[in-house]
Amino acid sequence: MTASARGSAVEVRGLGFGYGRTPVLDGLDLSLNEGGLLAVVGRSGCGKTTLLRLLAGFERPQAGRVLIGGLEVAGGSTFVPTERRRVGIVPQEGALFPHLTVAGNVEFGLTGATRLPRADREARVRHLLELVGLPDLPDRYPRELSGGQQQRVALARALAPRPALVLLDEPFASLDQATRSTLRGAVRDVLRSEGAAALLVTHDHEEALSMADRVACLDSGRVVQEGSPHEVYDEPVDPAVAALLGEASWLPGSVTARGDTVSTALGDLVLARAGVGGRVRVLLRPEQVELGEAGTDAVVQQAEFLGASTRLVLRLPDGATVRAAVPGARVRPGDRVRVVVRGAVHALAGDVEPSARTPA
Repeated sequence: MTASARGSAVEVRGLGFGYGRTPVLDGLDLSLNEGGLLAVVGRSGCGKTTLLRLLAGFERPQAGRVLIGGLEVAGGSTFVPTERRRVGIVPQEGALFPHLTVAGNVEFGLTGATRLPRADREARVRHLLELVGLPDLPDRYPRELSGGQQQRVALARALAPRPALVLLDEPFASLDQATRSTLRGAVRDVLRSEGAAALLVTHDHEEALSMADRVACLDSGRVVQEGSPHEVYDEPVDPAVAALLGEASWLPGSVTARGDTVSTALGDLVLARAGVGGRVRVLLRPEQVELGEAGTDAVVQQAEFLGASTRLVLRLPDGATVRAAVPGARVRPGDRVRVVVRGAVHALAGDVEPSARTPA
């Protein structure tokens, strides 16, 4: 093994892999600092799961290098097996051993720590069960636990040997919405308490944005954008990335002579960042679109009441439609309303594609 820069939990450079003649990863670059949490998002088939398998050591890359904890584990003639990579894995449904108790499952994560005294092993298990909020359930069996509790045990097992990297493979996919919301915050807090670096693969943009320090967006086997959750959500590099991270409406516009505003069907809007000119496409997130006494006339096409807010599709006078998420709105399809835009907007060069004018 060869050393890399200190402070790096994961370094992936030029990673390539495919099945037969079909490339899945094509020169992918990625990095994760110690103690950080990186979420990887992308459409089905973009290479998320393949990346996870290569990091875990379940597959061997066909090109590029992988370094974990400052040590090369794959690249050229080097290939370190899974059990020697100091990687913990939390799969989609826990994959706990049914014949072992909660404590037994967590202690199994210490199997490789043969020199750890029995008292220390037991203390580590108790500490982790306390950390994941299950201190009173060491003697339960997996069948006696809820789905959320099983995922907490799986996380404790993955953390038991103090890995350099924890891989989270859609860990909340099988849970109900309320459990997911509670558990993702708990998992983030546990990882930070342990100082563990983690890579989360998910289809859920809310998980990615709420849990991660940084988000990497994959497309066609490469990272097309990486940044903080705010950066990738507010300033996506293209409409595809915008759609990965939540609902998005696009309006055609023209940058005004001043260069800091853009003229659209919703009036002149302030640009979040100067630098584009001429014809542009303007991104509107649903929470930016508000109803008011002033503003542009619009007709409600769809109204979906969600409790805390109402999700609307609004048709503007020029035929364009925008989505809105409005707290307390009590409107119905066919109602006439006035629409305003809150805050600055993000714009990309070029016109709106016809298919993007009416959100699905």
